[in-house]
Amino acid sequence: MTTATEARAKHLTLGVAGAAVLILIGGQFWPGYQLDTTANDAIKKAETRGGTVALATVCAAQFKALPDAEIRLATLGEVRTSTMPAARAVITESGAALLPGTETPSSAVVNACTDMLHEMVKSAAQ
Repeated sequence: MTTATEARAKHLTLGVAGAAVLILIGGQFWPGYQLDTTANDAIKKAETRGGTVALATVCAAQFKALPDAEIRLATLGEVRTSTMPAARAVITESGAALLPGTETPSSAVVNACTDMLHEMVKSAAQ
């Protein structure tokens, strides 16, 4: 090999090695990695929402199974039109939001249960 060919080979090897290093470093900051984290966060939020809806369904079923459910539903319909905290109090005081194995009701479940029961009251009124 001549010195010119050796110089070309050396520069080519350094260029390829430098490009590989730049690709490896740049790949760490490529939006795909960041989008993966965003997708994982969205999945966790969806799982939480799904769990809340499932537990709210149990809450609504327990509320409807109460002996005085009709009276409480009527109260909920009247209260819901005025304030949301009062509607949540109706659900919480009934004990329906207290799910098996829990000591205190989850506010997210109470909110979702209140919304479900309010929709039930609304559809029954129509």
